[in-house]
Amino acid sequence: MNGVFELFPVKFYRNHYQQHGLVSALLGPQLDQLFESQKPIRSLGNTITTYGRGQDMLEWEETLLLKDWTDWILQSVRQYWDSMEFDSGVEPFFINMWGNIQKTDIGLQKHRHSYIAKHKVSTITAGSFYLSASPDQGRLIVENPDSVARSFMPLADTDDGFTQELDVYSGDLVLMPAWMLHGVTSNISTTPRVTIAFDIGYRSRQ
Repeated sequence: MNGVFELFPVKFYRNHYQQHGLVSALLGPQLDQLFESQKPIRSLGNTITTYGRGQDMLEWEETLLLKDWTDWILQSVRQYWDSMEFDSGVEPFFINMWGNIQKTDIGLQKHRHSYIAKHKVSTITAGSFYLSASPDQGRLIVENPDSVARSFMPLADTDDGFTQELDVYSGDLVLMPAWMLHGVTSNISTTPRVTIAFDIGYRSRQ
C-alpha cells in the first residue's frame, strides 16, 4: 500500500445506564457528605476526591445494594475487552472505586492509572461513571498517545491532534486503557460535576 496510513488505533468504550437515577439516589447523599469533609487537591486541579480517604466505595452498603449496576459495568468491560480480543481465560474485577467532584471553574489535571500499591496489582482498564455530567460541567479530555513524539515536530498548529474532548452526560459509562492520559475541562456551569471512577484488573476465569 502506497501513501500515508495509520497503525495502532486506540479503542474506547461508551455505554449508558438507564437506571442511573437509582445509582444517584443511593450513592449521591453519602458522596455529598464526604465531599463536604474533604479539601480540594491542588495537584488534581482542585478536584475534591474520596480516593484513598476512608472506606473504598466498593465496600459501601449502598454500593452492595447496586449489584445490577456493578454487574452491568463488568459486562460492559467484557464487551470492551472482547473487541480487543483479550484472552477468553481472564475476567475483569474491580480493584477500587471512588468519587470525584468538580465545582464551578474546577477541572481535573491530566493523569493516568497504573499500579495500585495497596492491592499489589496493575490497572488494565480505567473507568468513569457519571452521576452528574454535561458538556458545560466539564468535557473529558484524552491526550494523543504520540503527543511526546509530536512535541518535537515542526507542526503548523501544535495544538492540533494532541488532545480530543468528549461530551459526557449523566448516566454515561466510559472505559479506556489505564495508560491513557486523560483529564477534565473546567466546569463552566453552577452544577457540580460528580463522577464515580474505578480501576479494573483481570484474573483467571473461575
